[in-house]
Amino acid sequence: MLLGESAMGKSAIFKEFESDHPACDNIGEDMAHVPVFRMQFPETGSDGIYSEIIRKLNSEPVTAPSSSKLRSLALKILDRVGNRVLIIDEIANVITKDLNRQTIAMNATKFITNEMERPIVLGVTPDAFRVVNKDKHLKTRFEPIFLPRFKDVTGDNGGNDYREFLFGLEMALPLRKPSGLATDADTAHEIMLRTHGITGDIVKLVVACARHVITSEEECITAETVKNVVWMDAETFRKNFDAL
Repeated sequence: MLLGESAMGKSAIFKEFESDHPACDNIGEDMAHVPVFRMQFPETGSDGIYSEIIRKLNSEPVTAPSSSKLRSLALKILDRVGNRVLIIDEIANVITKDLNRQTIAMNATKFITNEMERPIVLGVTPDAFRVVNKDKHLKTRFEPIFLPRFKDVTGDNGGNDYREFLFGLEMALPLRKPSGLATDADTAHEIMLRTHGITGDIVKLVVACARHVITSEEECITAETVKNVVWMDAETFRKNFDAL
């Protein structure tokens, strides 16, 4: 179970893992080969997760089967495509909603873990983790791996992971001059102040800064750029939205 706040990069990690183990057409056979199957937990329907598995694997039946047959069909199809790892992302879409949807999601997850003899990975937020952790059956089956926020370069650990991330991010920017995002402590610190170490927010802020300096023809990002560029982090946006 990969545990992290929204915009921390859980989905990106799952997509990268999936791309490292891609599906193939399996020419000569009647089904594709899908070693890693990644899906989002659907928000509605008591049979939503099974319908979503069938839909994503392009195996929808001609007639609508009963709930029990739908479950069996979904698991049978996963076996036929040679699935070895099932990734269920965005389970917070359902598990933190109303009690009825939460019960449906929990029961479906328990059924799949009981029936499937293969690794299952969940992507959860802290709120979703608290719900999963209350269920004694799921608690013992999913060991959490925490995806922490980045630490500032001024911290005790020197923010090495943060520096490496900023370095890689700058390498992807189409700027004509070096910005030194990872080496200039003031710039790195300003980025941290505005993003709180959230991966997705760091990327969005740096992209906003890059657009600004390209438009202004400065062609490099400085601490002043980061401080003054017009941009709102996800945490502030959520607080403003909730206050409406």
